[in-house]
Amino acid sequence: HQAIEASETYKLFFVFENYLRKMVVDVLSEDSAVNWWARLPKDVQDEVGKLEVTEEAKAWMALGSRDKSALLTYPQLLRVMDHNWKEYFEELVRDRSLIQAARTVGHLRNTMCHMTTIPEEERDRIRQTMRDWFRMVAP
Repeated sequence: HQAIEASETYKLFFVFENYLRKMVVDVLSEDSAVNWWARLPKDVQDEVGKLEVTEEAKAWMALGSRDKSALLTYPQLLRVMDHNWKEYFEELVRDRSLIQAARTVGHLRNTMCHMTTIPEEERDRIRQTMRDWFRMVAP
């Protein structure tokens, strides 16, 4: 029963995080004069570099080849949007508080990823945050 409850939250974050990842890369790639990667904060580039080393060490796993964008974590995606707010994300997202709301539910994401159930009240918070994002960014 707990696994069924947790699966909804997992699916919500699966869709949302992958949406954010694609959005970030697409937005930062619009101007082809500079590679999207160059627009990431140095600390995020360094963290992803460490993850690439881990990926190489785990090459025996059947994950296939994953590009740098696949290694961006949820908090890093939000950091990238913050870092590039004025130039790339302000017009699209329009309300910076959405990034903070996504950070807030990020704690619930981590809780869920550590196999802990999340109460219905908090699942409602996750649903509302994602509804707000999609209402503003992808109407």
